[in-house]
Amino acid sequence: MVFNPGWRAREKQQQRERLAMARRAWTFKQRVMQHLVLLVCIGVTLAVGLPALCVSGYGGASGEHVGYVTAVEDLQNVTWNATIVYFKTNTESTQEDKYCVQDAKVRDALQAYAAQRVPVVFRYANGFFMWRWECNGGDSIIVGVREASERPGRR
Repeated sequence: MVFNPGWRAREKQQQRERLAMARRAWTFKQRVMQHLVLLVCIGVTLAVGLPALCVSGYGGASGEHVGYVTAVEDLQNVTWNATIVYFKTNTESTQEDKYCVQDAKVRDALQAYAAQRVPVVFRYANGFFMWRWECNGGDSIIVGVREASERPGRR
């Protein structure tokens, strides 16, 4: 057996190289996992955040409301325009409900009723999701209106 004094140094060098490769592999795995976690967080944020920005209400609703139209306001927004109708169940009430209207004939009728201060009955309806561009700020969409003294079959 021949004594070779450099074998121990080569062995230590090889051990350091193996350890460095293992560290590089570990840090690569860590970086991959960090990027995956970041992508999942971004995906969840977008999946939850975008609908929250675009949906103004959940749950379908339809029915009739009786009361007084206090104002009809055309909102000219940068993003979504809307016609908002303010409504009270009685004239002494301080609470106003906000609805929106998309039909021009219904809007004109509501403006006339607001000027006359007569009690009206209006029908409202919306789907399960109320998108912001459908009714920007209103609780539901008015689909029909009639004077409260009229029979239900008329508009």
